[in-house]
Amino acid sequence: MIWYGELVDVQHTKNNLGSLLNIRLADADLGDGEKKTKIWIILVVVVGLICLGIHIFLVWRFKRKPKGNHFGNIDIKKDLYGNIVLSDGSTMFPGIADRMSKEITALAPSSMKIKVVAPPKRKYSVWIGGSILASLSTFQQVHHLALITYE
Repeated sequence: MIWYGELVDVQHTKNNLGSLLNIRLADADLGDGEKKTKIWIILVVVVGLICLGIHIFLVWRFKRKPKGNHFGNIDIKKDLYGNIVLSDGSTMFPGIADRMSKEITALAPSSMKIKVVAPPKRKYSVWIGGSILASLSTFQQVHHLALITYE
């Protein structure tokens, strides 16, 4: 993925966690999908790592072609955009589902229907999912085979 745009400004700040470099681009283009989306983005560089908003990462990932031939010729992008489920961690902030939906809608192709789900008990979604998976007889069989192979 290539980010480009006119450099607006660069700010360097230091705090007790380290050094932050904010690079602001104007009229940056995201991806090379059906439509190019003009965005205003702030890239935060912390100790050599670039941190992007999760909505930007999701749209970028959905626009990429899958590696290998896992799905054949099936286009799953419509399903991905229509089934975004938030769980655990920073998704517990109030209003995150509405904001995520708005941000993804602004970046996604206009033909896509966006659906972001934030279950009320999403703090425990990962644990509930793991519990359901572990209770399946097929998982127990695979796990048992893995133990035998390991031993």
